[in-house]
Amino acid sequence: MLKRRTRPKIRFLASFTAALFVSAVIVFLSFLGSSGYRFVLGVITLVSLVLIVVTECFLKILILLEKKIENNQKYKDEDQQLKTAAFYRSFEEVKNLEAVLNDSSITEQFWLELMSYRYKGMFKRDKSQAIIGNSDISGANLNVSNGIRNTPGNPGFDAPRCCVFGASGVFAYEVPDSKTPTAWLQSLLNQNEYIYKVENHGVGGATIQDCFRRIKLIDLKHGDVVVFVFGGNDVGVNTAKKIIGKGKLGYVPYWGVTLKLAKRHSAIAEMMFIKTTEIMYTDIESNPEVLRDVGKTFIDLSDHLKNLGISSLFFLQPNLYTKSFHNKYEQSLLTRYPKHWGNTVLAGYNTLRTKFENNPQVTFATHIFDQELVSPYLDWGHVNSTGNKIIAQHIYASLVERQLIQKNN
Repeated sequence: MLKRRTRPKIRFLASFTAALFVSAVIVFLSFLGSSGYRFVLGVITLVSLVLIVVTECFLKILILLEKKIENNQKYKDEDQQLKTAAFYRSFEEVKNLEAVLNDSSITEQFWLELMSYRYKGMFKRDKSQAIIGNSDISGANLNVSNGIRNTPGNPGFDAPRCCVFGASGVFAYEVPDSKTPTAWLQSLLNQNEYIYKVENHGVGGATIQDCFRRIKLIDLKHGDVVVFVFGGNDVGVNTAKKIIGKGKLGYVPYWGVTLKLAKRHSAIAEMMFIKTTEIMYTDIESNPEVLRDVGKTFIDLSDHLKNLGISSLFFLQPNLYTKSFHNKYEQSLLTRYPKHWGNTVLAGYNTLRTKFENNPQVTFATHIFDQELVSPYLDWGHVNSTGNKIIAQHIYASLVERQLIQKNN
């Protein structure tokens, strides 16, 4: 993958090449009339140059008019995930989903606020464009301060914290602040007189390794509790994709990468990119190396927290593939994703279940939506307010059962 810092060099090289080409044309044209073959060569060069310019202009207009670029966003970057999450879609596209129709908190007004957050850049990124956290925002239903999403109901005084780490399922983009898993968990703790301040440290796309990196930046104190919601991003599904040539062009080395680079500067290359390349999935089956890394990170993370004297709970999250029963809506929802995903997710989860089966720090929540006849799912991994409430109830019950939280007398 080309780094940003190489782009100026590439643009310079492209400009330099173009300048050489134009210079060559001028040299050829300077010999017009000098001899027969030079005259013919000059005319051919001039006609070719005109044809290239005309073709470039024509294709550029055609691409813009037909919005070819937008219709082929799945080819935007070979390292980019498929945009499967509901929060990448407009309200018109999600408003008739069963999970939205049965959730009065997911309104058009809220969704417009969410879309504004997304368009302005909901992630903080480093120089290499890797996600390092959440952007701050202040709104009616969506608030983030210092990278942490607002959790209503927090105690108004200094209290032990219950820090919940995870990915987009923890942040819960699709619902207002008051309907996230952390908001429901805070409500349960308050109702049962457990005095804790719940913090939402969810960041879209996070893996358990990302959570480990971020927790090192937090000053944890005695009495704090940490919950890790993991699984969806840890089994290797929806990972990096490779762009290759279609058909026999697939045997041409770097065909897709070369056209991807060239299309930034040429409409001809962009049209060739659209017509002659395709994505090759790299997540056809569960990746043993990825799953081994999850196990190693779990051990390192557990040891880190143990050394700090901090209690922890690891929550293996559910998704649409782990649900034992699918209604018609969910069956339709599954058709939107690559066919191999189900096998990849389930194989990965089986490995994780076997790895952590007898570990008291881990709770398995893959079954918690099995009895839900009305689906909470907006996509394969994100749920509505009802789904978040059920997740919070399971986390709360696990914290109490394992005596990881205490009442302050």
